[in-house]
Amino acid sequence: MARRLQRDVPVSSDAEWPSDPAEQARVVVQFYNEELRFHFQAEEKVLFPLVRPHLKPEEEIVEVLLRQHRTMQESIARLPSAGPNELKKQLTALGELLAEHIRLEEDDLFPLCETRIPQKDLEKAGTEMEAFR
Repeated sequence: MARRLQRDVPVSSDAEWPSDPAEQARVVVQFYNEELRFHFQAEEKVLFPLVRPHLKPEEEIVEVLLRQHRTMQESIARLPSAGPNELKKQLTALGELLAEHIRLEEDDLFPLCETRIPQKDLEKAGTEMEAFR
């Protein structure tokens, strides 16, 4: 989804992705309602509370990720009312933020979890996070 949103023009081989920005916005809202909001809830209710006690005082990764969640939620909520001139800009900005969020999780959060949190706790958290679907 992040890559699709970051593109200025649809790729012809991406048959599932609509070329119309209004339809793209509809797909994004549907993706949020069916997938992403549960992912955010799982992180906020299970993963972030597990990680916080293992962070050093100067490490603000959870707060950054939470701010990104809120920004993405607000952006997605504004999509249905966006005018045609603003819609593409909003979709691209959302794609960039989603990609940044994914990189932060993969490059910083997950390695931190693997080095500081016992494996059994990570496995338990994984099981609990799956229940949010």
